[in-house]
Amino acid sequence: MGEPRKFEAVVAVVDDDPSVRKGLERLIRSLGWKAETFASAQEFLDRLRTESPSCLVLDLQLPGLSGLELQKRMAAAGSETPIIFLTGHGDVPASVRAMKAGAVEFLTKPVKEEDLSKAIQEAIERARRVREEHPDLRDSGVLIAIVDDDASAREGLGHLIRSLGLRVETFASAKEFLDRPPGEKPSCLVLDLELPGLSGLDLQKRMAELELKIPIVFVTGHANIPASVQAIKAGAVEFLTKPLEEQELLKAIREAIERDRQNRRQHAETSDLRDRILRRSGTVG
Repeated sequence: MGEPRKFEAVVAVVDDDPSVRKGLERLIRSLGWKAETFASAQEFLDRLRTESPSCLVLDLQLPGLSGLELQKRMAAAGSETPIIFLTGHGDVPASVRAMKAGAVEFLTKPVKEEDLSKAIQEAIERARRVREEHPDLRDSGVLIAIVDDDASAREGLGHLIRSLGLRVETFASAKEFLDRPPGEKPSCLVLDLELPGLSGLDLQKRMAELELKIPIVFVTGHANIPASVQAIKAGAVEFLTKPLEEQELLKAIREAIERDRQNRRQHAETSDLRDRILRRSGTVG
């Protein structure tokens, strides 16, 4: 466990039982990590506004917001904190929902110390690995758009991307994406190939017609050679098949963000040059 201690991981505990909080705090500190405890989801959210812990050990049943509701609220806010559920009131639907939403583990009370410590170490290691492998993505604050008609795919992709500290917007169709209110342009579009209405390739073509320059990463469970060739020839960053390899997707998103930075830099330089030429022309005239 030496590696997680190097960056002084902070493990947060949210449980309405004071004796459980005290016991978990003692265990976590004995393992070499810092511990912070909270009696409710709202109390933890107030802390989250200023700093995110390395890991959250979360009870399922809480006063006010439940553990699952807190998980949903954190995801919507773009929180990257890995969650370990620890409950005395677990059931299959709750465990499935928690794990599908990206929880590291779902443990029941009374918990074995070795099981909890293993889960915490896994959560902290995951966060540390992401930070080291993608240092240029973390906390960059860029916006990633996801277009996929599969709700579970949108949810899973969104959780993975938010774990990098990136912001995410999700859409169930190409039309929904095109109809998004004008404002901040995403730095990358993760796009499914087969969609209701306009397909992914149709959307790529429409974006080119609109001069909407957003680097695209295609992801699909229905890949074929002609589609992949067409997508790449039209400028896609990558064409990936489901089930996705996490590192391949992160690498592609990283490349897309870098391409977007170059595009924005080139656009700014071109605009600046044009403005200088216009100013000089006005002076001469």
